[in-house]
Amino acid sequence: MPQGGPMKKKIVIALFFLIPFTIVILRLDYLHRQYNGKQNIVNDLTPIHQISAQHELILDSFSGKTPSEISRILSNEWPTIKQDLINWLVDTGKLASADEVTSITFFYGSGTANGEDGHGNIHSGYFQNELIAQLNLTEDAKPLLVAVKCANGLFELASSNLLTISSDQLRFAIGKRKCLVDYVSFETAISLAKQFNLSIYKDKGKQRHKISPEEALKTDTDNHLIQILVFPGDEFDLVNMTYN
Repeated sequence: MPQGGPMKKKIVIALFFLIPFTIVILRLDYLHRQYNGKQNIVNDLTPIHQISAQHELILDSFSGKTPSEISRILSNEWPTIKQDLINWLVDTGKLASADEVTSITFFYGSGTANGEDGHGNIHSGYFQNELIAQLNLTEDAKPLLVAVKCANGLFELASSNLLTISSDQLRFAIGKRKCLVDYVSFETAISLAKQFNLSIYKDKGKQRHKISPEEALKTDTDNHLIQILVFPGDEFDLVNMTYN
């Protein structure tokens, strides 16, 4: 046996197991320096609401995805996210009632802000690759900005690199010459069509044919027309999930 063979193998194995740990340490050190040593106001603070492990996995899957891809993941895997978020905030006293919220816009990205923890204390720090919800309220009240993963409030958003994922009105009636996507995102419209068994059509004229919600989400809407059959006066409530 060549001299030093077993010892050399042990050293190589030890280095192999050290490499992932070293990468994690370097990554955390990079974030620490990038944000001037500030704490992560989503992961490091006591949450206002602890989401389920399943929902956390969904949020963690967004890294590297486009806004459209994220919106479709939410539509397929967490269709009740708007109702859940509103219910959490009502249960914890951050909202007086669900009726206060008129629309919700979701963003994804990173930034710096002041964040409120589960004890009501305010901390200055950063958030990295997080889903952020802006709840627009009635009576010209200031919108409520929260991190979905923990429901912690964000204040004084100092800097951010946020992409808009979707923007949905929560209660509306279809107006004349209007369609669902005039009030909600395309992905939400397809989700509503599935929820309330609304007919979905692809293309127009002789090529017009009925399709499933799943096919609609896979369709290239730059080259094909997608229509959901609704009528003026149809009323939608996305908080209570009703359609009349």
